[in-house]
Amino acid sequence: MSGFKIFAKAIDLVVNNRKAAMQIVLVPCLIALGVSFLMFGSLASQVVGTYQYSPFLFVGTLIIFVIWLWIAVAWHRFILLSEYPTGWVPAIKLDRIGSYFGHGLLLGLAMLVVIIPAMLVIFTAASGDGGALGVAVFLVLYALATVLFYRLSPILPAAAIGKRLSLKQAWAATKGHVGTFVGLFIALSIFGAVIGLILTLLGSVPLIGPLVQILFQVFSILLGVSVLSTIYGHFIDGRPLD
Repeated sequence: MSGFKIFAKAIDLVVNNRKAAMQIVLVPCLIALGVSFLMFGSLASQVVGTYQYSPFLFVGTLIIFVIWLWIAVAWHRFILLSEYPTGWVPAIKLDRIGSYFGHGLLLGLAMLVVIIPAMLVIFTAASGDGGALGVAVFLVLYALATVLFYRLSPILPAAAIGKRLSLKQAWAATKGHVGTFVGLFIALSIFGAVIGLILTLLGSVPLIGPLVQILFQVFSILLGVSVLSTIYGHFIDGRPLD
């Protein structure tokens, strides 16, 4: 049940801190939307039927990625350090953003070292079959990758708040809690399916559909960061989930 408690705690962190969430995400999201519109305009300006490289597409994507890191770091620091936003522009801590990005790369490399050999073994064993078995293999790999990610994920909040935490320390702190992360995976999968259904039903509704989609995307970002903050708080700081 601990996995579902982590999920519930993350939901609670977002819902009960709506004002702080708005202060942290509003301006960065407006900037990201502006950059997105400029990117689409750049694409639309290209000659139909020909390929024309646009440097702004790369730069725009990079800007949006950095904005996501900006939001993530600010929200981690709010949750774990009670660093309340003082206005409508969250503090830009470039050192923490850079550290968050670097630790994210480290985490990704660590996952590849485990996932790629496992993927080769499983797909080799299932090479003569397809259909339902192929789907099952994908789900097993996806669940494995997710559990592995959450076990090592405390290094990300640690980077955001300026604490030194190695992959080995994160792995040791989450030892014996695979069931917890499987439960968290299930809870998030159910949540994602429900949200996907809602967005599908409202997607064709003028104005309301796009607005709801944007709101859910922002909520999902904060929820994901809250999950990582909750994992760090519980397994590293010893904070209760209740």
